[in-house]
Amino acid sequence: MKSFWNFLKKNKLYGAINLVGLTVSMAFVLLLAVYVQRQLTTDSFQKNSDRIYVIANEDNVTMGYWLDKHLKNNFPEIEKGCCVANVASADAFTIGGELVYGSTMAADSTFFEMFSYDLMEGNKADWRVSWDRCMVSREFANVHFGDKDPIGQKLRMSCCGER
Repeated sequence: MKSFWNFLKKNKLYGAINLVGLTVSMAFVLLLAVYVQRQLTTDSFQKNSDRIYVIANEDNVTMGYWLDKHLKNNFPEIEKGCCVANVASADAFTIGGELVYGSTMAADSTFFEMFSYDLMEGNKADWRVSWDRCMVSREFANVHFGDKDPIGQKLRMSCCGER
């Protein structure tokens, strides 16, 4: 070991190149380990997570209604599909005459058949009853409804620039 240290003292450029190479390679190994760990644990809390696959692009995770139908018709291996779309990051809503903003996602009626999310209030079966129902996050309800129960409250989505 002493001879190795003597060699590095005499050949400083060689030692620096080896140290930089070791540092860069360790950084890539750590980044790869973090990436693999995140891929293996993403949404692992879902029931049947080993059978859920996502179709997405680089920008967002959305799937159109017709793509879902096309995939189900052409690939009989698909048991069930769920269209989920990020509609807008800052949509305008009217609650009791007050204009508020919030992000909006849309999902079809199979959402709760595929995913095992729990609701704080309400019933998952109500989700399938009508097209004019929506769910809000706890944070949205706390900010915009305060102490009032948000269930049954009117929430009107402003569209096409209407106020």
